[in-house]
Amino acid sequence: MSTDSPLSQEATENEHRQENVTGPHPAYDDHGRLDYRYWRCERCGFESVDPRLRDGCFRCGAAPSGEDEGGGDAD
Repeated sequence: MSTDSPLSQEATENEHRQENVTGPHPAYDDHGRLDYRYWRCERCGFESVDPRLRDGCFRCGAAPSGEDEGGGDAD
């Protein structure tokens, strides 16, 4: 399993960010048994077993699934 392979550069800044962080995805050992679960950023390809990735991508700042683009405090 490659954990550092970026996806195609077809993604744009105008793309909806709701589907950028997905998971948990199951990973299996050589005997077909569940080994661990991981989360994946669909925007940059980063994969991690750290469940904090659900809160957003550490590498590219992509939003987790189900979150809206934007946000922040308005003055």
